[in-house]
Amino acid sequence: SFGSLASIGAQAAGHPADALIVTGWSHLPPPGGPPVDPSIVGQLASVPYVRIDGALRPLMFYGPSADQSMVTYDINNLADQLPRGVFLDGFAASYNPVLTRATEVTGKVLLHLAENDALFGSDGDAERASYPQAQVTAQLLPTVGHSMNLHPENSQGWAMMDDWLRRNHLK
Repeated sequence: SFGSLASIGAQAAGHPADALIVTGWSHLPPPGGPPVDPSIVGQLASVPYVRIDGALRPLMFYGPSADQSMVTYDINNLADQLPRGVFLDGFAASYNPVLTRATEVTGKVLLHLAENDALFGSDGDAERASYPQAQVTAQLLPTVGHSMNLHPENSQGWAMMDDWLRRNHLK
């Protein structure tokens, strides 16, 4: 998600790549909103480096198909930290295509939207509107949660990206 946010900004700032692939980010909240009480954001931002772990991590990052042993491994070994400013900038830009500069992106864009993303919505038709100047393809990743690469079905998403790049003569 944060990599996509940075890539959207770079693409809009005039450092265009041949195409933009966005994963783990949309400008739409999930149905019913994120599963996190807004007061949690203040608690997370009270320290210089934000780490999302414990019970909050699986709630936010994984869908129902996630392998519990992978979730445990992630919590114990992979859970990363973000500088507070980066976390707050991302939080502020959530759901706002003007702040992320998606409205300025041109060229070809592939959106990989996870069906069970607890942080972002997966309505491809609605998300296309966030990129009014781009040629947007939206693909839904069924059963996948926010953290696409840690799901058993991640190879499906990578194959879909590869196919899109080939069909658009980018590979």
